[in-house]
Amino acid sequence: MAASADVGVRMAPNGERFGAEAGEPLFYVQFETHDPARAVQLVEAARTAELMGYMNELAAVTNYVNQTFSLFEAAERLRPAKLLSERIRD
Repeated sequence: MAASADVGVRMAPNGERFGAEAGEPLFYVQFETHDPARAVQLVEAARTAELMGYMNELAAVTNYVNQTFSLFEAAERLRPAKLLSERIRD
């Protein structure tokens, strides 16, 4: 049985086009687990309501983390060049 995939072309921010050749990998995946000896098994999963709900929840977590990073960036922009001064004791 042959596998098929829908492939789209997106413009990169620098204006270059992405090209894919037939038979070449589109991407590589690396998994990090608590136990490196544990085998990772990839399966094709049905898009059930439970799976889609779980994926939506994960996307919300990712969005929350991304917003947290932007808060740190905003705080860094607000920080004065010289924040701390040495205390002089009498």
